[in-house]
Amino acid sequence: MRNTQGRDLDARVHHRWDQGHERDLLTTDETAGLLDCKQGTLEVNRCLGRGDLPYVKIGRSVRYRRSEVLAYIERHTVRPQGDEAA
Repeated sequence: MRNTQGRDLDARVHHRWDQGHERDLLTTDETAGLLDCKQGTLEVNRCLGRGDLPYVKIGRSVRYRRSEVLAYIERHTVRPQGDEAA
Protein backbone atom coordinates (compact mmCIF):
# COMPACT_ATOMS: atom_id res chain seq x y z
CA MET A 1 0.00 0.00 0.00
CA ARG A 2 1.11 3.52 -0.71
CA ASN A 3 1.21 6.22 1.86
CA THR A 4 -0.35 9.61 1.27
CA GLN A 5 3.02 11.23 0.60
CA GLY A 6 3.72 8.73 -2.21
CA ARG A 7 0.43 9.54 -3.90
CA ASP A 8 1.12 13.27 -3.62
CA LEU A 9 4.52 12.79 -5.24
CA ASP A 10 2.99 10.66 -8.01
CA ALA A 11 0.37 13.33 -8.66
CA ARG A 12 3.03 16.07 -8.89
CA VAL A 13 5.19 14.01 -11.24
CA HIS A 14 2.28 13.11 -13.53
CA HIS A 15 1.04 16.70 -13.47
CA ARG A 16 4.49 17.86 -14.57
CA TRP A 17 4.49 15.41 -17.50
CA ASP A 18 0.96 16.36 -18.44
CA GLN A 19 2.17 19.91 -18.96
CA GLY A 20 4.22 18.94 -22.01
CA HIS A 21 7.39 17.42 -20.58
CA GLU A 22 8.51 14.31 -22.40
CA ARG A 23 9.24 11.18 -20.41
CA ASP A 24 12.46 9.30 -21.04
CA LEU A 25 10.99 5.83 -20.53
CA LEU A 26 8.11 4.83 -22.79
CA THR A 27 5.70 1.92 -22.53
CA THR A 28 5.44 -0.67 -25.30
CA ASP A 29 2.19 0.96 -26.40
CA GLU A 30 3.75 4.44 -26.56
CA THR A 31 6.75 3.08 -28.45
CA ALA A 32 4.51 1.28 -30.93
CA GLY A 33 2.73 4.58 -31.50
CA LEU A 34 5.99 6.36 -32.27
CA LEU A 35 7.07 3.59 -34.64
CA ASP A 36 3.61 3.23 -36.19
CA CYS A 37 3.57 -0.51 -35.56
CA LYS A 38 1.54 -2.87 -33.39
CA GLN A 39 2.40 -3.46 -29.76
CA GLY A 40 2.49 -7.19 -30.53
CA THR A 41 5.27 -6.65 -33.08
CA LEU A 42 7.51 -5.20 -30.38
CA GLU A 43 6.57 -7.99 -27.97
CA VAL A 44 7.34 -10.74 -30.51
CA ASN A 45 10.63 -9.09 -31.50
CA ARG A 46 11.67 -8.94 -27.83
CA CYS A 47 10.68 -12.55 -27.21
CA LEU A 48 12.52 -13.85 -30.28
CA GLY A 49 15.53 -11.55 -29.90
CA ARG A 50 14.88 -9.90 -33.25
CA GLY A 51 15.63 -6.33 -34.15
CA ASP A 52 18.06 -3.87 -32.68
CA LEU A 53 15.81 -1.83 -30.42
CA PRO A 54 17.12 -1.95 -26.84
CA TYR A 55 14.66 -2.04 -23.96
CA VAL A 56 14.74 -1.75 -20.19
CA LYS A 57 13.28 -4.37 -17.83
CA ILE A 58 12.04 -3.05 -14.49
CA GLY A 59 10.60 -6.03 -12.68
CA ARG A 60 8.02 -7.40 -15.10
CA SER A 61 7.61 -4.07 -16.88
CA VAL A 62 9.28 -3.27 -20.18
CA ARG A 63 10.19 0.28 -21.13
CA TYR A 64 11.99 1.85 -24.07
CA ARG A 65 14.22 4.89 -23.78
CA ARG A 66 12.94 7.70 -25.98
CA SER A 67 16.50 8.44 -27.16
CA GLU A 68 16.95 4.77 -28.22
CA VAL A 69 13.66 4.79 -30.14
CA LEU A 70 14.67 7.98 -31.97
CA ALA A 71 18.13 6.50 -32.70
CA TYR A 72 16.43 3.33 -34.00
CA ILE A 73 14.34 5.44 -36.37
CA GLU A 74 17.47 7.26 -37.55
CA ARG A 75 19.34 3.96 -38.12
CA HIS A 76 16.47 2.67 -40.24
CA THR A 77 16.00 5.83 -42.27
CA VAL A 78 16.72 5.23 -45.95
CA ARG A 79 18.10 8.23 -47.76
CA PRO A 80 17.90 8.46 -51.56
CA GLN A 81 21.21 8.45 -53.37
CA GLY A 82 22.44 11.97 -53.97
CA ASP A 83 20.78 13.26 -50.81
CA GLU A 84 23.31 15.80 -49.57
CA ALA A 85 21.66 16.17 -46.12
CA ALA A 86 23.16 12.86 -44.93
